[in-house]
Amino acid sequence: MEKNSETKYKLHEDIADITHFMEQFALLLKAETQALRAAKFEEAKQMQPQKQEMARQYQKRIQRLADRKDEIAKMPETDKENLVTARLKFSEILAENLRVIEAARKTGRRLVEKIISSARDAVSQKTGYGATGKMHSSADSRQSPVSIRLNDTF
Repeated sequence: MEKNSETKYKLHEDIADITHFMEQFALLLKAETQALRAAKFEEAKQMQPQKQEMARQYQKRIQRLADRKDEIAKMPETDKENLVTARLKFSEILAENLRVIEAARKTGRRLVEKIISSARDAVSQKTGYGATGKMHSSADSRQSPVSIRLNDTF
């Protein structure tokens, strides 16, 4: 087999590999996104080692293709368009995943801040919870239930 033919085959093989890998990585990102949207944080946490490894492998594969940019430039336009389309699709899934992760972080921060704020208010107002689970205050003899509501969409 000629060297040029071997190189061409290897390039197509690398492109097929990265395209398939992006599809697999996208499936993991979608699963994590769904878990976060469903507030299944432990499930999402368990995906992290695999996600980190896939991110590392993705970077290696992309670098391998970047090192061959001259060969890629000589590919037929349809092959280049297919590669760009696959990468754009993956990038959209990744961007959505990152948006959901950021929303979950912000919600967690706000929840912690609300709990701390409520605890401070309770201490400063000398309020507490009674045996019935209702909040009471020395300043107010009435007891009323207290709730915290968060309305975030991931």
